[in-house]
Parts: sequence; C-alpha cells; structure tokens
Amino acid sequence: MKLRTYQAADYSGCLAVFDSNVPKFFAPHERAEFAVFLVQSSDPYFVVTDEQGQVIGCGGYYINHARAAAGLTWGMVSRGRHRQGIGRFLLLARLRRIGQEPAVTSVLINTSQHSYGFFEKMGFVVE
Repeated sequence: MKLRTYQAADYSGCLAVFDSNVPKFFAPHERAEFAVFLVQSSDPYFVVTDEQGQVIGCGGYYINHARAAAGLTWGMVSRGRHRQGIGRFLLLARLRRIGQEPAVTSVLINTSQHSYGFFEKMGFVVE
C-alpha cells in the first residue's frame, strides 16, 4: 500500500471506491456530493493505492481553527478490500498529519451505524 495526495487523475478511481460501498455504507444520492467534493475541496485529501497503482481507498480531513478541531472527510476503502488493514492505514496516516497541527485538540467524525465500530476500536468515542 502507498499513500499519496489526491490528484485530479484519481477522480474516477475514488468514485469507483465510493460506488463499491453503495448502498450499505453510502446512499446513491451522496455520489454527486462526493464528486463535487473531489473537484472543489482544497482540504487535504489522500488516496491509498495498491502495488499496481490502483486506488483502493481515499480519505481526508479539514481543520476548524475556531473550534481547535479537525474533522475526517470522505474516508472509504474499496468494498472488496475491507478487513485488510487499509482503513486503519488510511486513518492513522490522517491522524499523524492532524497531529502536526499544534492548535488541534480534538478530531471529529460523522459516520454511520455500519462504520462506527471501526472508529470505536481505534479510540473514538460515540456521542
């Protein structure tokens, strides 16, 4: 696995990862919102690629300086690659980068009933 910054050429690969997670983890109507995010967001966003360079995961974060918080954005792993450590790899990479932000004191995520258990295992607390 390799982590790198998202590039415009990753657009279709990220949409394929999204599509592989519909309908259990994402609703079909969310695809348009994710597509706009990929084109317009200036927040840090990353892709995880396999040994052939294929996008198998993606996710990012934003910083809210006013709240001294970071939030995780659009994190996902290709459905056929779940339970292989890719999500953990992606999450820890994002948390390391967030940890370099001296003003951030908390990390937030808004997730579903299907994913919250993963985040609990990683130390997040459900509110």
